[in-house]
Amino acid sequence: MTISASRKLRGVRFPADIEDAAWYGLAEAMTNALKHSTATRLDVRLAQVSGRLELEVADDGSGFDPPQAARFGLTALADRMAVLGGQLVVDSAPGDGARVRMLLPLPAPTEGDGRCASSSPTTAT
Repeated sequence: MTISASRKLRGVRFPADIEDAAWYGLAEAMTNALKHSTATRLDVRLAQVSGRLELEVADDGSGFDPPQAARFGLTALADRMAVLGGQLVVDSAPGDGARVRMLLPLPAPTEGDGRCASSSPTTAT
């Protein structure tokens, strides 16, 4: 597993509802990948870009047909993102692995609140 995150995100706190949705979303996407995909590689990416928190879980597993899977756990995940004005983007096809992106809008930063405005990824394995 590879986790990539902007250095500027270290120690940064977001509103509780954003953090809760991000935590739930990452946990759900990673669990689904480990449980269903037969993947040998799992990549997790976190970044703050253009006023939103972007989270991505990608795997090299068996993939799936997103419309068929929509009636399962991904519906609850999409709903959780939508409640906050965000979105869930799923890119997969049978045999091609999967990429699940969660895009959560962030409130405008106020001076001195510790939130970052740019993103430069670092990688930890």
